[in-house]
Amino acid sequence: MAMEEPKTDDVLPPKTDMNKLFRGDTVPVRFTTRTFQGKMPSVTYHIPVRVTMDALSDFVNSILGMDPPVAFNFLCRNEFIVFNVLEKYMKKRNINKETTLDLEYTPAFDIEAGTSMPHDDWVSTICRLPLPEPEAGTSQEDPALTQPYLTGSYDRCVRIWRGKECLYVGGGHTNAVKKAVVLSASEEESELGKRKRDCLTCTFVTASKDGTVRLWKFHGGQMSEIYRFVHNDGLDALAVTPDGTLVASGGFERLLRIWSLDKVLEDKGSGTREYLHCALLGHSRPIMACGFGYHNRAWVFSAGLDGNVRVHDVREQSPVTVYSADCSACYCLAVKPCEQAEYIVTGHTDNKLRLWDTRTKGKAQTFIGHKGWIYDVCWNSLFTESTYGFSSASEDGVISIWDIRGSYPLGQVHHHKDGVLALGWLGRGVLLSGSKDCTVRSCVLNTLTNRWQTASSV
Repeated sequence: MAMEEPKTDDVLPPKTDMNKLFRGDTVPVRFTTRTFQGKMPSVTYHIPVRVTMDALSDFVNSILGMDPPVAFNFLCRNEFIVFNVLEKYMKKRNINKETTLDLEYTPAFDIEAGTSMPHDDWVSTICRLPLPEPEAGTSQEDPALTQPYLTGSYDRCVRIWRGKECLYVGGGHTNAVKKAVVLSASEEESELGKRKRDCLTCTFVTASKDGTVRLWKFHGGQMSEIYRFVHNDGLDALAVTPDGTLVASGGFERLLRIWSLDKVLEDKGSGTREYLHCALLGHSRPIMACGFGYHNRAWVFSAGLDGNVRVHDVREQSPVTVYSADCSACYCLAVKPCEQAEYIVTGHTDNKLRLWDTRTKGKAQTFIGHKGWIYDVCWNSLFTESTYGFSSASEDGVISIWDIRGSYPLGQVHHHKDGVLALGWLGRGVLLSGSKDCTVRSCVLNTLTNRWQTASSV
């Protein structure tokens, strides 16, 4: 049934008891959304400036006729409104009452605790195996229980999981596994009497404190080493190009080495050629994280304890630029494409996160909310239209959920008993975290949009 649009100066639909919340001076407001299926009428409402965000959310629910109601967050000028009262935001941004506000509403999310997977030591890396996800509505199981993933730990082992079930434990490194990247994965249909792990095949690389990067293949329930790249000191940083041709690694020798992964795979690890593409200088202290560009595919980003984020051109084997974090050591980095450029989010020992935009040379946007060093960051998206969400893990034992359009966390998870070292985004709202408490834990970030997408497919 088509919804009848209210008149311009109608503030609330009839037969509501909310009118008492809407009194005093008003400001013209238009409502839009990019993340919710229910659309507000394209009219201007005159909303009291002293309205609270909760009351504004109730108002949108009333207009849309939502039952049960949905909690909404609001953005103005592409910025989250973090104040409880609209008037405080207007004063902060010097907006007068005659200015028409375009408010974007987006569903808030709730965080559900998931499962816990015990390990024998600190968990330092988590990777999703890139298998096709089941279509929404085709599976009633928690995605955290169906999506396979890989973990690396300080006990020198790699584990392959499906939910709470550990399919395989294997090793080869002589020191802690600090980082892993999965290159490819496939799965056969399970046959009667065939073990689940025998159906999985995946190729991945790992970097370790033993100073080696190792290329592995898991097939038929067994893990075999294809090749190893050798450094002169322990490693913390590892990244692979989106097309899988190059791998970057760095650590305490302060060099970012770029290796020709495609040649190794062509030679099947025979070692008949030289695989070191180049070694990039610049950092004065150990390199802790790195990542390749998406639009600028010749670029590689590295972050180190010297507080610098360096951009290198692999093709030219030369520096491009340096972003300085005010001498605050950087432990982690994550890269995401955005409008023919890249966003780089970094975590630091001053308990802050910083967002860098390769289109600008200005100062980074800062995010505040942690009370300990930040060990890992990962991009995530609760909505298919959104490119703004990321998560962070800290020594304070907290996982924070962020949006780049706001400087404070939208939500936090407190289910670990010690510092959180690693994050992994499985998709469909599932976030994994690895900790010094020797567990991997899952949580589900739920929005009404997620539930609508599932229900609409049933």
